[in-house]
Amino acid sequence: LSSRSLSGQLADDQTHGADKDDLLQQQQQQRRQSSLDIESPNSTDIPKQHIPSRATSSQLQQLLQELKLAGATLTRQPYASTTALMMFGWTATSFAYYGLVQLVAELHIAAAGGAAAAEGPQCVDGMLQVPNEDYLSVLITSAAEVPAVAWAAISANWLGKRAAVCTSLLLTAACLLPVIGTTYWGYDGAGCGVTDAGMFGARLFVMSAFTLMWVYTPELFPTHVRALALGVNNAAARIGGLLSPFAAVSLVSAGAPAAAEGVFVAVLVAACGAVFLVPGRHGAVGDDELEEDAD
Repeated sequence: LSSRSLSGQLADDQTHGADKDDLLQQQQQQRRQSSLDIESPNSTDIPKQHIPSRATSSQLQQLLQELKLAGATLTRQPYASTTALMMFGWTATSFAYYGLVQLVAELHIAAAGGAAAAEGPQCVDGMLQVPNEDYLSVLITSAAEVPAVAWAAISANWLGKRAAVCTSLLLTAACLLPVIGTTYWGYDGAGCGVTDAGMFGARLFVMSAFTLMWVYTPELFPTHVRALALGVNNAAARIGGLLSPFAAVSLVSAGAPAAAEGVFVAVLVAACGAVFLVPGRHGAVGDDELEEDAD
Protein backbone atom coordinates (compact mmCIF):
# COMPACT_ATOMS: atom_id res chain seq x y z
CA LEU A 1 0.00 0.00 0.00
CA SER A 2 2.73 2.37 0.85
CA SER A 3 4.48 1.74 -2.46
CA ARG A 4 1.28 2.32 -4.38
CA SER A 5 0.59 5.56 -2.56
CA LEU A 6 4.12 6.70 -3.20
CA SER A 7 3.90 5.96 -6.91
CA GLY A 8 0.57 7.75 -7.12
CA GLN A 9 2.00 10.78 -5.39
CA LEU A 10 4.90 10.82 -7.85
CA ALA A 11 2.50 10.60 -10.76
CA ASP A 12 0.48 13.49 -9.38
CA ASP A 13 3.63 15.55 -8.93
CA GLN A 14 4.64 14.84 -12.53
CA THR A 15 1.19 15.83 -13.74
CA HIS A 16 1.26 19.06 -11.77
CA GLY A 17 4.77 19.78 -13.09
CA ALA A 18 3.61 19.24 -16.64
CA ASP A 19 0.66 21.54 -16.03
CA LYS A 20 2.97 24.20 -14.65
CA ASP A 21 5.25 23.89 -17.67
CA ASP A 22 2.29 24.26 -19.99
CA LEU A 23 1.09 27.27 -18.04
CA LEU A 24 4.51 28.88 -18.20
CA GLN A 25 4.70 28.28 -21.95
CA GLN A 26 1.27 29.80 -22.44
CA GLN A 27 2.26 32.86 -20.42
CA GLN A 28 5.44 33.27 -22.44
CA GLN A 29 3.50 33.02 -25.71
CA GLN A 30 1.03 35.64 -24.49
CA ARG A 31 3.87 37.98 -23.56
CA ARG A 32 5.49 37.52 -26.95
CA GLN A 33 2.20 38.18 -28.70
CA SER A 34 1.56 41.33 -26.67
CA SER A 35 5.06 42.62 -27.45
CA LEU A 36 4.50 41.95 -31.14
CA ASP A 37 1.21 43.79 -31.02
CA ILE A 38 2.90 46.81 -29.45
CA GLU A 39 5.68 46.86 -32.05
CA SER A 40 3.33 46.24 -34.99
CA PRO A 41 2.17 49.45 -36.79
CA ASN A 42 -1.13 47.74 -37.66
CA SER A 43 -2.18 47.24 -34.06
CA THR A 44 -5.74 48.33 -33.44
CA ASP A 45 -5.27 48.71 -29.69
CA ILE A 46 -2.70 51.55 -29.94
CA PRO A 47 -3.75 54.92 -31.39
CA LYS A 48 -1.97 55.77 -34.63
CA GLN A 49 -0.77 59.11 -33.35
CA HIS A 50 1.40 57.34 -30.74
CA ILE A 51 3.19 55.21 -33.35
CA PRO A 52 6.34 56.85 -34.75
CA SER A 53 6.15 57.31 -38.52
CA ARG A 54 9.47 56.22 -39.95
CA ALA A 55 8.15 56.53 -43.51
CA THR A 56 7.37 60.23 -43.09
CA SER A 57 10.84 61.09 -41.81
CA SER A 58 12.52 59.10 -44.56
CA GLN A 59 10.37 60.78 -47.20
CA LEU A 60 11.24 64.18 -45.76
CA GLN A 61 14.93 63.37 -45.84
CA GLN A 62 14.61 62.18 -49.42
CA LEU A 63 12.79 65.39 -50.40
CA LEU A 64 15.44 67.57 -48.77
CA GLN A 65 18.15 65.61 -50.53
CA GLU A 66 16.44 66.07 -53.89
CA LEU A 67 16.04 69.81 -53.28
CA LYS A 68 19.70 70.04 -52.35
CA LEU A 69 20.76 68.28 -55.54
CA ALA A 70 18.39 70.39 -57.66
CA GLY A 71 19.67 73.59 -56.06
CA ALA A 72 23.24 72.52 -56.74
CA THR A 73 22.33 71.93 -60.38
CA LEU A 74 20.86 75.42 -60.76
CA THR A 75 23.82 77.15 -59.13
CA ARG A 76 26.54 75.34 -61.06
CA GLN A 77 27.56 75.55 -64.68
CA PRO A 78 26.24 75.11 -67.28
CA TYR A 79 22.96 76.21 -65.66
CA ALA A 80 24.15 78.91 -63.25
CA SER A 81 24.31 81.61 -65.91
CA THR A 82 20.98 80.49 -67.34
CA THR A 83 19.37 80.72 -63.90
CA ALA A 84 20.78 84.20 -63.23
CA LEU A 85 19.79 85.62 -66.64
CA MET A 86 16.29 84.16 -66.51
CA MET A 87 15.72 85.42 -62.97
CA PHE A 88 16.58 88.93 -64.14
CA GLY A 89 14.38 88.49 -67.21
CA TRP A 90 11.45 87.36 -65.08
CA THR A 91 11.94 90.21 -62.61
CA ALA A 92 12.13 92.84 -65.35
CA THR A 93 9.17 91.43 -67.30
CA SER A 94 7.02 91.29 -64.20
CA PHE A 95 8.09 94.81 -63.27
CA ALA A 96 7.01 96.08 -66.70
CA TYR A 97 3.76 94.08 -66.81
CA TYR A 98 2.38 95.11 -63.43
CA GLY A 99 3.83 98.59 -63.83
CA LEU A 100 1.98 99.19 -67.11
CA VAL A 101 -1.25 97.92 -65.58
CA GLN A 102 -0.93 100.56 -62.86
CA LEU A 103 0.43 103.22 -65.20
CA VAL A 104 -2.72 103.27 -67.36
CA ALA A 105 -4.88 104.17 -64.39
CA GLU A 106 -2.34 106.59 -62.92
CA LEU A 107 -2.06 108.56 -66.16
CA HIS A 108 -5.83 109.01 -66.31
CA ILE A 109 -6.00 110.00 -62.65
CA ALA A 110 -3.20 112.52 -63.19
CA ALA A 111 -5.02 113.97 -66.20
CA ALA A 112 -8.27 114.20 -64.25
CA GLY A 113 -6.44 115.83 -61.37
CA GLY A 114 -4.95 118.43 -63.70
CA ALA A 115 -8.35 119.26 -65.16
CA ALA A 116 -9.78 119.55 -61.69
CA ALA A 117 -7.03 121.92 -60.67
CA ALA A 118 -7.72 124.14 -63.69
CA GLU A 119 -11.51 124.14 -63.47
CA GLY A 120 -11.92 123.92 -59.75
CA PRO A 121 -12.43 121.04 -57.33
CA GLN A 122 -14.14 118.02 -58.88
CA CYS A 123 -14.42 115.80 -55.84
CA VAL A 124 -17.46 114.14 -54.28
CA ASP A 125 -17.14 112.79 -50.75
CA GLY A 126 -13.37 113.06 -50.99
CA MET A 127 -13.14 111.02 -54.21
CA LEU A 128 -11.76 112.39 -57.47
CA GLN A 129 -14.27 112.10 -60.30
CA VAL A 130 -12.84 110.64 -63.52
CA PRO A 131 -14.65 111.33 -66.82
CA ASN A 132 -16.44 108.46 -68.55
CA GLU A 133 -14.09 108.71 -71.53
CA ASP A 134 -11.20 107.76 -69.26
CA TYR A 135 -13.01 104.65 -68.03
CA LEU A 136 -13.58 103.65 -71.64
CA SER A 137 -9.92 104.24 -72.43
CA VAL A 138 -8.82 102.01 -69.53
CA LEU A 139 -11.24 99.31 -70.70
CA ILE A 140 -9.84 99.41 -74.24
CA THR A 141 -6.21 99.20 -73.15
CA SER A 142 -6.99 96.39 -70.70
CA ALA A 143 -8.74 94.41 -73.45
CA ALA A 144 -5.38 94.14 -75.20
CA GLU A 145 -4.57 91.10 -73.07
CA VAL A 146 -7.14 89.04 -74.99
CA PRO A 147 -5.32 89.06 -78.36
CA ALA A 148 -2.00 88.85 -76.50
CA VAL A 149 -2.44 85.11 -76.01
CA ALA A 150 -3.03 84.63 -79.74
CA TRP A 151 0.07 86.68 -80.56
CA ALA A 152 2.11 84.59 -78.11
CA ALA A 153 1.08 81.34 -79.82
CA ILE A 154 1.61 82.66 -83.35
CA SER A 155 4.98 84.29 -82.63
CA ALA A 156 6.29 81.23 -80.76
CA ASN A 157 5.48 78.93 -83.69
CA TRP A 158 6.78 81.40 -86.24
CA LEU A 159 9.92 82.76 -84.57
CA GLY A 160 10.72 80.27 -81.84
CA LYS A 161 10.16 80.83 -78.15
CA ARG A 162 13.24 82.85 -77.27
CA ALA A 163 12.97 85.07 -80.34
CA ALA A 164 9.26 85.54 -79.61
CA VAL A 165 10.01 86.67 -76.04
CA CYS A 166 12.68 89.13 -77.20
CA THR A 167 10.47 90.46 -79.99
CA SER A 168 7.52 91.01 -77.66
CA LEU A 169 9.70 92.87 -75.14
CA LEU A 170 11.15 95.15 -77.83
CA LEU A 171 7.72 95.83 -79.30
CA THR A 172 6.46 96.77 -75.84
CA ALA A 173 9.28 99.30 -75.51
CA ALA A 174 8.57 100.62 -79.02
CA CYS A 175 4.89 101.14 -78.20
CA LEU A 176 5.84 103.22 -75.17
CA LEU A 177 7.96 105.68 -77.16
CA PRO A 178 5.00 107.66 -78.62
CA VAL A 179 3.40 107.58 -75.18
CA ILE A 180 6.48 109.28 -73.77
CA GLY A 181 6.24 111.94 -76.47
CA THR A 182 2.57 112.74 -75.89
CA THR A 183 3.06 112.74 -72.12
CA TYR A 184 6.19 114.90 -72.15
CA TRP A 185 5.00 117.51 -74.63
CA GLY A 186 1.47 117.52 -73.26
CA TYR A 187 -0.50 116.58 -76.33
CA ASP A 188 -3.75 116.05 -74.48
CA GLY A 189 -2.05 113.83 -71.92
CA ALA A 190 -3.41 110.34 -71.33
CA GLY A 191 -6.64 111.12 -73.20
CA CYS A 192 -4.82 111.44 -76.52
CA GLY A 193 -5.58 108.76 -79.11
CA VAL A 194 -1.87 108.19 -79.69
CA THR A 195 -1.36 107.49 -76.00
CA ASP A 196 -4.27 105.05 -75.90
CA ALA A 197 -3.00 103.23 -78.98
CA GLY A 198 0.51 103.05 -77.55
CA MET A 199 -0.69 101.70 -74.21
CA PHE A 200 -2.90 99.18 -76.00
CA GLY A 201 0.10 97.84 -77.91
CA ALA A 202 2.31 97.88 -74.83
CA ARG A 203 -0.22 95.91 -72.78
CA LEU A 204 -0.63 93.42 -75.63
CA PHE A 205 3.06 92.68 -76.14
CA VAL A 206 4.11 92.68 -72.48
CA MET A 207 1.33 90.21 -71.69
CA SER A 208 2.56 88.06 -74.57
CA ALA A 209 6.14 88.17 -73.29
CA PHE A 210 5.07 87.25 -69.76
CA THR A 211 3.03 84.31 -71.08
CA LEU A 212 5.90 83.03 -73.22
CA MET A 213 8.27 83.14 -70.25
CA TRP A 214 6.18 80.44 -68.59
CA VAL A 215 6.54 78.24 -71.66
CA TYR A 216 10.17 78.97 -72.50
CA THR A 217 11.78 78.70 -69.04
CA PRO A 218 11.19 74.98 -68.28
CA GLU A 219 12.80 73.96 -71.57
CA LEU A 220 16.12 75.46 -70.51
CA PHE A 221 16.63 73.01 -67.63
CA PRO A 222 16.76 69.22 -67.19
CA THR A 223 13.53 67.44 -66.35
CA HIS A 224 14.39 66.74 -62.72
CA VAL A 225 14.93 70.44 -61.88
CA ARG A 226 12.34 72.10 -64.14
CA ALA A 227 9.74 72.53 -61.40
CA LEU A 228 12.26 74.09 -59.01
CA ALA A 229 13.69 76.34 -61.74
CA LEU A 230 10.24 77.60 -62.68
CA GLY A 231 9.40 78.21 -59.03
CA VAL A 232 12.61 80.17 -58.43
CA ASN A 233 12.01 82.37 -61.47
CA ASN A 234 8.38 82.90 -60.51
CA ALA A 235 9.51 84.02 -57.05
CA ALA A 236 11.88 86.49 -58.71
CA ALA A 237 8.95 87.82 -60.73
CA ARG A 238 7.10 88.65 -57.51
CA ILE A 239 9.98 90.96 -56.58
CA GLY A 240 9.49 92.83 -59.84
CA GLY A 241 5.79 93.18 -59.13
CA LEU A 242 6.55 94.59 -55.68
CA LEU A 243 8.92 97.21 -57.12
CA SER A 244 6.65 98.35 -59.97
CA PRO A 245 4.56 100.87 -57.96
CA PHE A 246 7.66 102.92 -57.23
CA ALA A 247 7.82 103.79 -60.93
CA ALA A 248 4.18 103.59 -62.03
CA VAL A 249 2.68 105.40 -59.04
CA SER A 250 5.40 107.38 -57.27
CA LEU A 251 6.90 109.04 -60.36
CA VAL A 252 3.50 109.93 -61.83
CA SER A 253 2.38 111.36 -58.48
CA ALA A 254 5.58 113.39 -58.40
CA GLY A 255 4.67 114.95 -61.74
CA ALA A 256 7.09 112.94 -63.91
CA PRO A 257 4.97 110.48 -65.93
CA ALA A 258 7.40 110.59 -68.87
CA ALA A 259 10.20 109.50 -66.53
CA ALA A 260 8.11 106.53 -65.39
CA GLU A 261 7.53 105.49 -68.98
CA GLY A 262 11.24 105.89 -69.71
CA VAL A 263 12.07 103.58 -66.80
CA PHE A 264 9.83 100.89 -68.24
CA VAL A 265 11.43 101.24 -71.68
CA ALA A 266 14.92 100.80 -70.19
CA VAL A 267 13.84 97.79 -68.12
CA LEU A 268 12.20 96.14 -71.13
CA VAL A 269 15.32 96.55 -73.26
CA ALA A 270 17.45 95.11 -70.43
CA ALA A 271 15.08 92.15 -70.09
CA CYS A 272 15.32 91.50 -73.83
CA GLY A 273 19.11 91.50 -73.60
CA ALA A 274 19.09 89.06 -70.67
CA VAL A 275 16.82 86.58 -72.45
CA PHE A 276 18.83 86.88 -75.66
CA LEU A 277 22.08 86.06 -73.80
CA VAL A 278 20.71 82.86 -72.25
CA PRO A 279 22.94 79.96 -73.36
CA GLY A 280 21.34 77.53 -75.77
CA ARG A 281 19.74 77.58 -79.17
CA HIS A 282 16.78 79.69 -80.20
CA GLY A 283 13.50 77.85 -79.58
CA ALA A 284 12.89 74.69 -77.60
CA VAL A 285 15.78 72.77 -76.06
CA GLY A 286 15.29 69.09 -75.33
CA ASP A 287 16.67 66.97 -72.49
CA ASP A 288 19.03 65.11 -74.81
CA GLU A 289 20.61 68.36 -75.98
CA LEU A 290 20.88 69.60 -72.40
CA GLU A 291 22.61 66.41 -71.29
CA GLU A 292 25.06 66.69 -74.19
CA ASP A 293 25.80 70.32 -73.22
CA ALA A 294 26.27 69.32 -69.57
CA ASP A 295 28.71 66.55 -70.55
